[in-house]
Amino acid sequence: MVIKWFSPPVSAARLEVKVNPRVALSHVGDRLVAECEAQCAENAKFLWDTLSDVPLEGRVTRGESAKSFLTFDPVTIENEETFVCKVTCGKDWRQSRIKVTVYCKFITSHYTLVKFCFPGKVSTFIILEVR
Repeated sequence: MVIKWFSPPVSAARLEVKVNPRVALSHVGDRLVAECEAQCAENAKFLWDTLSDVPLEGRVTRGESAKSFLTFDPVTIENEETFVCKVTCGKDWRQSRIKVTVYCKFITSHYTLVKFCFPGKVSTFIILEVR
């Protein structure tokens, strides 16, 4: 009996993709930077996209050889989305996601009024401050 062992190519075994942060809660008008990092033995190729196929409004820049950044400056209500960083390393590819939630916040002296600004609607929550 002959047993043959097959192992994946080296690049496929080593490719890992991490997005930081995985979940972002961002205020309208703030600056948000998402980082996508790949551990790849070759030159990694990055592509940022959305899950809903809407145009990508952020600015994409390349960092070190294994990093890519997606920047929203300023964050708008339309930036609320799940973004995907797709990385190709040789013949292998992986992806990782970041979920961006955008909110508006107004503070008064006795309570905090938080408005979550979803495209097409605004939900309002009143949070009483505990002293």
